[in-house]
Amino acid sequence: MSFGRRRQGKVLILCVFTAAVVGVVLVSFLQLGQSHENYVARSQSWNLALPAAEAGLEEALTHLNYAKSKSLESNGWIKEKDGFSKKRVLNSAEYYQVKLNTDKKKATVTSTGYVRAPLSTNYISRTVVVTATKTNMIYSKAMIGRKHIRAGKGTLIDAYDSTDSKYSTGGKYDAAKRKDNADIASSSTKKNSISVEKTKVYGSADTGASGGVEFKNNASLGDATWVNGGKVGGQPGKVTSEFVYDYPPVEAPFTSGVPPSGGMYGKVDAQYVLTSGNWQLGTVSLKKPLVVATNATAVLYVTGDFKAEANIVISPGATLKLYMAGHKFEVKDKDVSINDNDPSRFQYYGLPSNKDVRFSKKGETAMSGLIYAPNAKIKMEGENDFYGSIVGKCIHMKHNGAFHYDDSLRSKETDFDIYIVDGWSED
Repeated sequence: MSFGRRRQGKVLILCVFTAAVVGVVLVSFLQLGQSHENYVARSQSWNLALPAAEAGLEEALTHLNYAKSKSLESNGWIKEKDGFSKKRVLNSAEYYQVKLNTDKKKATVTSTGYVRAPLSTNYISRTVVVTATKTNMIYSKAMIGRKHIRAGKGTLIDAYDSTDSKYSTGGKYDAAKRKDNADIASSSTKKNSISVEKTKVYGSADTGASGGVEFKNNASLGDATWVNGGKVGGQPGKVTSEFVYDYPPVEAPFTSGVPPSGGMYGKVDAQYVLTSGNWQLGTVSLKKPLVVATNATAVLYVTGDFKAEANIVISPGATLKLYMAGHKFEVKDKDVSINDNDPSRFQYYGLPSNKDVRFSKKGETAMSGLIYAPNAKIKMEGENDFYGSIVGKCIHMKHNGAFHYDDSLRSKETDFDIYIVDGWSED
């Protein structure tokens, strides 16, 4: 009996020991599984913190680029000793804190995304720092058409550089020194987003995704070797479909300005003489020249239509920014000259209500300037010479007209320069 009891006791101890071992192993596996779940959840939270930080970056850059005349201390942004900051709660478990520091040409944005850690009240964070440089994107090409570009019937599109004697003479266009980077582009995705007929384009063409360029009547587009060599169609590599462009809206430059008066300026009997300051007119019928005085920086806000049958004269060292709220701007007379000067001296900005910009079919109108009118159809239909850069809803050019892009405009400052990201790092 005692032997059997001892044997039963040993079996019982063995069973208890085995059960304990199995229990320990089972608990270990359960803890391992729970730890794995916690690690996965924590990893997911860590990954989610980056999009939260990126959301802060996006808001900061949007605010920086579109605050314009408004103070950066707006839309919930708080002014601090070293810049501006904002906090935004995305949901009950996510938020971001972003800081913005800027000067005239550079900006630094520091954004930290926070996501609540699993089974905790603490937060996991990730910080991203970007640097951005203020860049002229509006006049980066010769022509940009939001809907389409139509160039035909013997037209010419090429480039020069008013700041480089290798590509200009006395700062003026010289056909013997032309450049072949007069790039044109359309945001349209249609197969004929850009149509060139019997036209020479010394540059490239770019359209929206799946868009295309249509060539008719021996039109040629490419570098100087291609075009001057008598090649037709688009040079390989010069026609692409990757164009993406942001069209910032134009707003009125001020709520009210002073109406200008006329008189003799030098030997010119002027209908209007503009000195430095803010000027405002309703409907304009220009029968005598409009003159901007020497070294003046003038802003003219026109609320009605503008018909020009006389010259717009920009004196040496002067600049005119013309904001058009009227439906139509029209150069009516056959031989009107607009700014016989550096194109950046005449800047035309069309508000959303400005739908029509046209230059006479007759004569030889000449214009040197910048046109940014993203809601307007722009027509250059005479034997006209244009110098500068154009952005419009639609651009139509024909009747042996010529367009010469001033390549120096890429580095000029405009009222619509935007900050482009050029550096990225994670802390």
